[in-house]
Amino acid sequence: MLKAAANRAELDLDESKRDLQRLLRQLEPRQLLSAAALYALHAVSGPITDYTSDSKPSQAAIELLQSLVLAIPAEEQGREATLQDSLGKCVELAESCIDALGTRAYADLAETEGSRSHAVAGRESARLHTRILRNWAFPQHMREIVRDLFAPIDCHVAADLGFTIGDLLSFCDNVMDSSCDRIATLRGAIAIGFQRTTLRGTIEAWCELVGAGKDEATTFLERLRGLRLPVRLLRFIALAFFHQFFPNCYTFDREELQSLFPGAIDQSTLDALLKNLSHRFGDLKSIPFEHLATQSPIRVKPLIALDDRTYFVPIVGLFNSFFLEISEALLKPHERLWNRYLDRRATYLEETLSRRFGGAFPQAVVERNISWDDPQSGQRFETDLVVALGPIALVVEAKSGRVSDSARRGSESRLKRDFERLVDEPAAQSSRFAGILEDAAEDLDVKLRSGKTVRLPASNIRRAVCVSLTLDWLPAHSLCWSALVKAGLVDSQRRPLVSLSLADLIVVFDALESPVMRLHYFWRRSEWEQRVHYSGDEEDLLVYYLSSSLSPPVSEGDRKPQMNFTAQSNELRRYYMAKWADSPFEVPRPRRLLTDWWGVLVERVQSLERTEKWEIAACLLDAGYLDQQEMEKQILEAVAFVRRHGNQGGRDAVVMTTPRTESHCALVGYAYRDLNREDRNAAANRLMGQAHEKCAVRRVVLIGRDVERMSEPYDFLSFSDLDRRPTIGSSQAHGHCPPRETDLSDQSG
Repeated sequence: MLKAAANRAELDLDESKRDLQRLLRQLEPRQLLSAAALYALHAVSGPITDYTSDSKPSQAAIELLQSLVLAIPAEEQGREATLQDSLGKCVELAESCIDALGTRAYADLAETEGSRSHAVAGRESARLHTRILRNWAFPQHMREIVRDLFAPIDCHVAADLGFTIGDLLSFCDNVMDSSCDRIATLRGAIAIGFQRTTLRGTIEAWCELVGAGKDEATTFLERLRGLRLPVRLLRFIALAFFHQFFPNCYTFDREELQSLFPGAIDQSTLDALLKNLSHRFGDLKSIPFEHLATQSPIRVKPLIALDDRTYFVPIVGLFNSFFLEISEALLKPHERLWNRYLDRRATYLEETLSRRFGGAFPQAVVERNISWDDPQSGQRFETDLVVALGPIALVVEAKSGRVSDSARRGSESRLKRDFERLVDEPAAQSSRFAGILEDAAEDLDVKLRSGKTVRLPASNIRRAVCVSLTLDWLPAHSLCWSALVKAGLVDSQRRPLVSLSLADLIVVFDALESPVMRLHYFWRRSEWEQRVHYSGDEEDLLVYYLSSSLSPPVSEGDRKPQMNFTAQSNELRRYYMAKWADSPFEVPRPRRLLTDWWGVLVERVQSLERTEKWEIAACLLDAGYLDQQEMEKQILEAVAFVRRHGNQGGRDAVVMTTPRTESHCALVGYAYRDLNREDRNAAANRLMGQAHEKCAVRRVVLIGRDVERMSEPYDFLSFSDLDRRPTIGSSQAHGHCPPRETDLSDQSG
């Protein structure tokens, strides 16, 4: 079946490619590209705007049209007007080519069997992700990263290029804004025509728009009526006549572009910049079709030079999608500047991760550039960042290396080397130190790169989560660990790694509002890499966490559960794109689903001055929304019973177990009346012991409610953990910490 699909895709590709190239040679290119871009890529903000929907057709299809048009020399271009049917056919054929290329990529899979088929499938998926990637960050986050990245070296950029990257970014934004303003004006004028009640009124309004007189409007109207079609269709046919004016929205002369550049830029510098950012018709003639469809040069040269003074920019979204690549293409010919930039990438990523993790976890011990000796080999290693929060630690590796250009074009050998460098190596580095932290019986003295010695609170750490952060987006960010192992892109003996980009991290920290929730997310994410075979990127998983706590599904035998979350991050996209578009209509921030009481409960736990709070919060956050509602309902029923009958009726406690995560626990709700502290604690201790035994759990969280006081969110809280190492002053009676006064969080103080 797979082989048949690949063969069919090959035939579809040949046919679609042939038909598309023939049609493009008939049509006037500027009219075609501007009409395709205006209809497909420019959404209108409004109360019904859906910021989650991808453009139809996709930007990739319009990019392919522009690339193929640039492969046709000016003297061989067509002159036909782009009518609705020819525009629709071009777009349909471009989408067909892209789909066929994606299917054909798995042709090798049809010839393989067994374990090798997994490797081929994984590598092809990684290659496909690398080739088709665009919009690696939301626009506001891309700008934040780019400005911070280049700020310290922009003086050197200006010395070599005559402008800063910050100014280049503002210039690209100004070009986009100017083009969008023109489109809005044009659309508004066209809308006036559609608002007219008669066909004549429509035609006259549009002729007035382009400066045509009433006689021309009358002639045009008579021709339309001769077609003998419904008025609605005639209006759209008439609109096609005005496609010839669409290129004005995307065309700029040199003086206009100079006025859009922030600050002063001399003419020769601007001319050199525009030359580096543009192609002329025919420039892409020698590039294979497949390269134009997957890694077209227009990604780093989005302008079309019509002559020495006039430039056409039909896909302004290329500035958003590939600005970092555009900047790198400008820097690369300057060796000293390029090397300075590569050094800056490493420094920037380490600095920004230290700052962001420190801000996200203000109560944590955060240390960067730690040197330590491996007790087995005696070899010295360095860890980029450690975040220690009570019993949990995050071991973070920062990888600023670029994905190589050949890997972006789909080279399998270079892609494998990039994965070894950016995923496999950090997995090895972080897992070594994670093991040392988990095995440490006492705190560790480690040296920083500066030479300073610091002490890590390792004696409390029971779980270390390995995290790898990259500056660029990688296919690893949308492929699970087991898929990477099967593809042979990482070593199967490594501890699974949570791999994400800096842009992903910004979204995670922004969407998750509290330190305990952020820590819980990383803990659950690490389990997903171990226990689930999934499809989806970081934002897809984050949305699933917000709705269901990211508890791993139950596996069937030795086979890992299969989950597909691809393109499920609509709520995040809607929120961030609405913010970027400065929408006048409020789009709510996606939040973790917590009942009001459960949210206050988690917030109260977070405020405790005890290291156990991180584990208690994890236990609470493991509970899904429906479980939270049910637990609250049952506790209130127990409170009502105790108010009537006291604690003698056997219905003063309720128990619920959370999903089987690494923080799996029993949650006990206990209602009581007229008990002194000693009797209350004894009852709580008995209930926790029973929960350990009957629920077969290592952890128990008990929530106490005094039915007379009903302090919010609880009257006392107790936590018991059979795995916790004994600490000074704590007892281990009955195998768990009894809720002595020092082990309680009392509302009464």
